[in-house]
Amino acid sequence: MDVLLSERKFLDFLNSLKSIDFMDINDIHNKFTTYQQIVYKYNLKFNMISHNDIEKIWTRHFQDSLIPLLLFPEQFRINSFLENSFSNKINLKDSLNHINYSETINKKSKIDIIDLGTGAGLPGIPLSILLNHHKFNLVESNKKKHFFLENVLIPILKLKNVEAICNRAENLVGNRNYKDSFEIVLTRGMAKFPAALKLSLPFLKIGGFAFFWLGSEISESDIRDIIEKNKGFSGGIFLKEQEYYLPNDSKSRKIVVVKKVK
Repeated sequence: MDVLLSERKFLDFLNSLKSIDFMDINDIHNKFTTYQQIVYKYNLKFNMISHNDIEKIWTRHFQDSLIPLLLFPEQFRINSFLENSFSNKINLKDSLNHINYSETINKKSKIDIIDLGTGAGLPGIPLSILLNHHKFNLVESNKKKHFFLENVLIPILKLKNVEAICNRAENLVGNRNYKDSFEIVLTRGMAKFPAALKLSLPFLKIGGFAFFWLGSEISESDIRDIIEKNKGFSGGIFLKEQEYYLPNDSKSRKIVVVKKVK
């Protein structure tokens, strides 16, 4: 898929989002266009996105980062805004059965979100552009990538709700400013699932949610087994698995959500 087609697919995706309090669609598109241009300009220097993916950045990275808003809007304290006709376009493997989280969230309040191993700001930056009323903490241990986030990307995009943190997740989790401090933790490609689970859950408050972007090679039964084996340490329970497909991509993907209960 060429860059222009990828961008058009992403715009279709943006235009399908309904009932969310964000900026107008032109402003959002402009921010993503600037984001794409910055990554293209600096990618070789900072080695943020693989060469094979750079031409697919609109769907492979930007749209993929936003998929949780379609599947689990309640966890981000927004109303469901998936247009029914669009559910077929992202080829959800099963129907959307949104869970009622009203006992644990206040949709009007700001939430703190941490993105572990963010790299080029994915998925944290795309989500922060739409959810500019929430606070995003982007954790990246690579000094060059952190420099890019803090001194190039965040200032140019004028993202006042985003902070870049240069550290390793395992170092931060013992810090009382980070341990048990977040409503949502995001891990998209930080580590394989067992390691990502162990690193992520300590950051969550009780009642918080961890999102894991996984490939189709790990089964739901294996995921459940890993979560159950680590339950005593992490306090997490399996909440939901959702498989989906990106435009013009036959590869099955999935997002797994784990809830911290103790």
